[in-house]
Amino acid sequence: MMKKTKVVVLAAALIGSVVLSNEASAAAKVTTGTSCTTKQKNKTTKVTTKGSTETYKCTTNPTAKGSAAKKLVWVSTTCIDINKIYKETVIELNKFKADPSVSMTAKESKTTEVETYKTYVDISCAKGY
Repeated sequence: MMKKTKVVVLAAALIGSVVLSNEASAAAKVTTGTSCTTKQKNKTTKVTTKGSTETYKCTTNPTAKGSAAKKLVWVSTTCIDINKIYKETVIELNKFKADPSVSMTAKESKTTEVETYKTYVDISCAKGY
């Protein structure tokens, strides 16, 4: 009888440790594009990888298209911040283009700035970032 109890206790401990281990590793696997739930919507989590900490928010990816644009996923706050700056810079560029008093050099410089931010958005909003 005592032997059966020990086996049951050891089995329960083993199962418990596996479940906890899986939960811990699942939390560490949060990256841009990882699904999240409506219960987690607008919440943030921090993930440290190789000494670098990144914050993620459960929301829709601002660069997603089609049905993916409606799906809740973890998105790097870097993606969210850079995307906001990118959109603001596009608005500035359009104002520059519409204003004949703005020099061609300034317009070209702003165009380069938009292209640079677009590259940052593409990188920081990509799945797995």
